[in-house]
Order: sequence, then structure tokens, then C-alpha cells
Amino acid sequence: MAPLFLLLVGLSATAPTVAPYQWSNVTIVAGGFMPGIVFHPKAPGVAYIRSDMGGAYRLDPVTRRWVPLMDFTRDYVETGVESIALDPTNADRVYLACGTATADWAPRGFLLRSDDRGQTLERIPLPFKCGGNDDGRSIGERLAVNPRRTDELWMGTRQAGLWRSTDRGRTWTQVSSFHVTDTSQGPWRNIGVGFVLFTPTGTMYVGSATTPTSLWQSRDEGASWAPVVGQPTGMVPHHAQLASNGLLYVTWCDQPGPNGVGDSQVWKLNTATGAWTNITPNAQPGKKLGYGYAGLAVDAQHPDTLMVSTTCRWWPGDDQWRSIDGGATWKQVGPTARRDPSISPYLRWGKPATEQPGAGNWEGSIVIDPFNADRVLYVTGATVWGCDDITALDRGEPTHWSVRGEGIEQVAVKDLVSPTAGPHLVSGMADIGGFVHDDLTVSPQQGMMSPYMTNRSLDVAGLAPNVVVRVGDGIKIPGCLSADGAHTWRTFASAPVADAKGGSVALTADGSAVVWSPGGQPAFRTVDGGATWARAAGIDGPVVLSADRADARRVYALPARRDDTPATLLVSVDGGLSFRSAASGLRGRQPKAVPGLAGGLWLAASDGLWRSTDGGATFARLPGVTSALSVAFGMAAPGQTHPAVFASATIDGTAAVYRSDDAGAKWLRVNDDEHQWGGLYGALAGDMRVFGRFYLGTNGRGIIMGQPRP
Repeated sequence: MAPLFLLLVGLSATAPTVAPYQWSNVTIVAGGFMPGIVFHPKAPGVAYIRSDMGGAYRLDPVTRRWVPLMDFTRDYVETGVESIALDPTNADRVYLACGTATADWAPRGFLLRSDDRGQTLERIPLPFKCGGNDDGRSIGERLAVNPRRTDELWMGTRQAGLWRSTDRGRTWTQVSSFHVTDTSQGPWRNIGVGFVLFTPTGTMYVGSATTPTSLWQSRDEGASWAPVVGQPTGMVPHHAQLASNGLLYVTWCDQPGPNGVGDSQVWKLNTATGAWTNITPNAQPGKKLGYGYAGLAVDAQHPDTLMVSTTCRWWPGDDQWRSIDGGATWKQVGPTARRDPSISPYLRWGKPATEQPGAGNWEGSIVIDPFNADRVLYVTGATVWGCDDITALDRGEPTHWSVRGEGIEQVAVKDLVSPTAGPHLVSGMADIGGFVHDDLTVSPQQGMMSPYMTNRSLDVAGLAPNVVVRVGDGIKIPGCLSADGAHTWRTFASAPVADAKGGSVALTADGSAVVWSPGGQPAFRTVDGGATWARAAGIDGPVVLSADRADARRVYALPARRDDTPATLLVSVDGGLSFRSAASGLRGRQPKAVPGLAGGLWLAASDGLWRSTDGGATFARLPGVTSALSVAFGMAAPGQTHPAVFASATIDGTAAVYRSDDAGAKWLRVNDDEHQWGGLYGALAGDMRVFGRFYLGTNGRGIIMGQPRP
């Protein structure tokens, strides 16, 4: 049996000081679903956008960049924004209803309110849950300010009906007169009350995921409610907007989306006469559309001009439709649109630059700037598109679209590596695969790594930094090798077992061998690019792997497990052919080898941060570190031989990101309470070529880059 832990002696922990850091995103530009955009009706240039798992943003009208508002949020389950409401009489006031999910594990939602356009935000707990990342998240807006009494807020919830606050969200009361309270047992579960809409005359409209009645109105400020007579049935109202001429437009879908929508209709209601008219674009009598119309925008300056956006139109792709005669006739945008994805090259999805990129999918929200009838923005599952010449379509001329997602970085990062040569960063991500960043300030011109897959584990050879490996899922054999610094890839010639995917991968320090433990499987080794595989002796189940950065013979493995039970480290001294037991009682999950130091190994764990200098035979706990989520290494400080250590850890009761320049004797806190990005538990990598620089992968705010202030 290998020795148990040894105490680290000769070091004295001191309280960490705060190091001044500057923050930015590694640039990809967007990458996730932004379910709703809201423009202020009376203040030019004031607009906000919400994400389903990365907070909310405010538009800078000068730079056209989106400014993140919720980087202070520490918990991912709070970063999904369910709805945004603006005070129509005060352009500085904004309200955000937040909470990622309504699942049992998720807490109650909360309200963020601001009097300075989101520069400062007050957090108020809500008596109900929000589902910013649940189905139907582009329905809305659920939150509304009463334009007659602007201290009064109304909120449609997923599970508890309609609620009202008379003190700007401080306290809430359920509206007992509105009988729709829980739709958990209906055909559209957990959607509830989807939007609240006030009219200038005081009439309220509320949409709900209920059948046969789903559109309601109140003419007495919510004291009583009645179904809107003659409304369509059997569908979920998605968006509603009142034109200045008294016409109410509504999009309806057979499912809440963003997936699964197979039929849809667009209707308008003459609120004076009560007459409904079906104005669905491209409708075929007696046939389902096969997709939906979700987004809806009415031109504030021209009440007969409106646009709708499709969703789940997988072939030939989603698009937008525009009418300038109240829906009597429509023109499709796509056939003549010119689209420029140059700031987000990945949006070409591998197509050559000579081909027009697609318009995107999941187009759940579209807006016409109330002060510029030529400007349109719409969301997709991957970015925001916009144009400034939409009226050209009315004249039969092409419209010109570009990506308008600058400042938005909403991706789920799975792994990061920073080679000692070549690109500064290689990333693995869900949905959009991953990227090779030679320049951290622009979206990579080559787009996503090809072949595309969700990359779940990456590694770079410690002594041969041009050799990089990645594994994941999404292609037949989801493993690839690169010999040129991750710029080109060769798929493994075969898989070690049937249905191999995901898991953990490691490269020996010289790059000669790949060791892969696919999800749910033990470890296998190849030295010929996957043409042949040998099962590693001494490993019986799935493991998390780490290769020594200086000794090509050494590979480390910890049993992969979901709980915090102690485990025994397994060590190979023959390049991954066989493993034997080393230190036991380890609670961490991801061993990290130290660049340039043979036998150097660190482990972040729930009971602290542990260090080995003898190849995992023994570990010593660093004093002062209560717990740690991740650890990484960067360029050594001047005069030091050990690389700088970065750790997402708890020290002196404060969970933060820390840096140590002396192998853990002293620590500097590098982030602050305003920079927590929805959690500090993501992938972590230090830059071995720039002192003090590190990269943090988030679950919704992209890749954060931190470096010391000049």
C-alpha cells in the first residue's frame, strides 16, 4: 500500500492580498442563445438583451458592443435571465427576473433592479422560481412595468400564475383573480404565464400555455379577467405586440420551443371591433407549416409594418418575413439578404467564404429599433444578427446583415490548454466545438476546429507542444490528433471500444503515446494514431488522466467518480502501458502535472490543495487552503523556478481565484466580488509564456482572460 498523505512543513500561510488584475474575454463573439431583446420605447439607443445561461447585457449605442451586467453573479443557476422589463417613463430603470431553472435543485428566482441602466444592481429574492434556461425561454416578455403606475410590476410565472408588486419588486402578491396558476399537468408543462402586455388605454393582455383559452384580457387593471373572444386555440401564444393604431399582433406555436415546433400561426386583432384575422406568412390551407413563427416586431413609426422570425425551420433554414400592409402580403428576407459573419467566422459552419452563411436557428426574438425604422436585430441559437437597411426589402433591393454580438460571449467551456509554443490557447466547448486562438482578441478566422465535435478533454505534450489531442462526441470516432499546434487534425484511425466518446485523454510528455479513458470505460493506449489500441493494465474502470510534463514515462490516473469518496492515485512509469497504486485517500478529481518538473503533481480537492514532488507517491496539503476546485500553472515569476500556480480555491473563508508565485507559500487573490462570472468552477489554464495571465472557462460567459494591470 502506498503511503498516505504527509504534512507539508517549512511553509507558513499568510492571509492573501489582492492583486490588481484586468479582465477581458478571449474573443469568439456570441456562441449561445439570447432569447430576448428589449428596446426602450422613448429613449434612443437604450436596449438590453438576455441570455439563457450567461446573464444580461446592455447595448452601448456608440460602439455597438454589449456590456455584461451580471459578472458579479457567483452561481450558474442564477445566470439564466427569464425576462427584462423597462420603465417607459424612466430610461435609467431596468428590471431583470433571474434564475436558470425551475427544477427541484434550483433555488427561487430573484429580481435585479437598477436606477442607472444596470451599472449597479440591487438583488431581491422572489417568492417563485424562474426558468431562464427552460423550454419556452424565448416567450415573453413575462415581466412588465405598469406605464400608469411605474412602481407597479407584473410577472407571469411558470409554476405559480400571475404576480404583482406595488413597490418596484420589493414584495409580491399572487393575483388571485387570474385563475391560471399551475400548468405542470397540461400539454405544455412548466411554461405557465408567458407574457404580460399593457396598452396605453390601461387594458392588459396575458398569454398562458393553456387550452382552449390562452389569451386573456383585463379592462379593470387586473381586478377581473376574461378570455379574448375569437382567439385561435390549440397553440401557445409566443409574442404579442400592440401597434399604435390599436391592432394587436400575436405569434402562436404548437410547442413552446426552442425545439419541437412543427406548426404556427400569426394573427392580428382589431381591439376596437374584436375581429381576428389570420395573417400567417407562407401558410398552406389544411397543412402544417413544419416550423414556427416565434419572434414578432412592429415598427413603432409605421404601425402597418411588422416582421416575424421563424423557429425550427431546419430546412432550408430559419428566416424572417416582413409586411408593410398589416400582414396582407409578406416578403421573405433570406433570398435577397447579404450576410457578413466576418467577426464570427465560425458561423460559416465550414462553408467557403464565397457562400452565403445561413440566417441561424432558434430565432425566438426580433426587434425593430423604435427610433430607426431601418434597423432590425434578431437572435439565434448562436449569435445576434442585425441590419441597418431593412426598408431596402420593401423596394425590392437586397438587405445587408452583419453579426451584432460583439461583447457577448456565451459558451459552455469544457476544457482549456495553453501550449508553451504555437497558439496561446486551445479550447474545448459544447455546441460550437472549440477554437485555436493564435490571437486572443479576434474570433479565429479558421472558425471551429475541424472535424467538428463537442470537445470534452484536451491535452498538449509537455515536451512537444505542437502535438495536441482532443476527444469528445459528435463524430463516428470522436478523437483527433494534431502535429502542428492544433491547426489541422487527423481523426483517430479507430476507436478502442465500440461507442467510445468523451471521457479523459492524456499525451505523454514527448507526444509519442495517447492514453484515453472514454466515458464509462477504462484506459487504452495508442502509439500509432489509433490504428491499434492496448488496454492499460491496472485500470479497471473510467479514470481522469494527466501526463507528466517532463517525464515521458509517467502518466497519472484517478478513478472518475461523481461523489467525493476517497480514491487511490494510479501511476504509470512505462508511458501508460500499465499502472500501479500510489497515494490513497485522495478526494480530488483532476490531477495536474507541473510543467518542466518531473514528478510534480498537484490536486485540487474538497479538503484542500495537495502537492506531490515524487510522482504521486506522497502528497502534502498546503496550509491555509480550505478547499479547491481547480489548479493550473503559468509562467514563473521573475527569480522563481516553480511555475506560478493558479487555483480556484477557498482561503481564509473566501472562495476566489488565487495566484501563488512561490509554490503555495503565499497567495494573491486575483479576482474580486464583481468578477465571478457565474461560478469559479470551470476549466482553468495558466499561460506559460506571459507571467500572471490565466484563462478561466465558464458555463455561460465564455473564456475569461485575466492578467496583471500594468
